[in-house]
Amino acid sequence: MRERRGPFTALSTGLAIGDVEALHLLLTPDDALYCSGENTLERLGWEALEVSDLRIPVTRWMHPWIGDLVVPLVLAGIAWVVATPDPKAMFLEFRRQGETVRLELSSHHAVGYRRSDARYARRVFQEIVGTEELREQLRTPQKLV
Repeated sequence: MRERRGPFTALSTGLAIGDVEALHLLLTPDDALYCSGENTLERLGWEALEVSDLRIPVTRWMHPWIGDLVVPLVLAGIAWVVATPDPKAMFLEFRRQGETVRLELSSHHAVGYRRSDARYARRVFQEIVGTEELREQLRTPQKLV
């Protein structure tokens, strides 16, 4: 069973940021991989992420899944059409060869994540990127969620 906290999902191969069935970043002790489902799209390497910014959307909903349910129902009541709102953007930005690269990550919730989970994820991500010794914790990612 996968354990999850906010945008993090603990997998047997490492720690994923984003929906593992769609676009996500997989952090392993050896590498950072940009993936779509089970397919690796790009091998980033840790050096590329030394100066990076993980942008995680936040919501005011206590439980984001409630917002995912209520917002389409309210829109349906107003427009007589069940519409799913576009998810808030989640992405990773970093510089490569002097250019800013922006990788889209798929969110689990259209309304965003709880503020505390987003803050925790950004802090853990920066600590792992900045400290080689901490990357060893990615061998047991369940401890990070």
